Amino acid sequence: MKPVKAFKTEDGTLFEDLSAAERHQAFLDNRSEIEEFLSSDLNPYKAAAHRGIARMTVINWSLWRTKNDR
Repeated sequence: MKPVKAFKTEDGTLFEDLSAAERHQAFLDNRSEIEEFLSSDLNPYKAAAHRGIARMTVINWSLWRTKNDR
């Protein structure tokens, strides 16, 4: 047996990869605002697959902005 390194988000989800954990935590921290935007008229991507891509883009942009002090 060998020890493993993992990252745990506030909802208890474990991730092997730090960036995946950061993305998930960013979504948890901003879930209501992100979903509100995705449901608004400003988001033209209403289909499930497109909505998922839009969600990930918003989350990644948010992380980029935070890491770049913007």
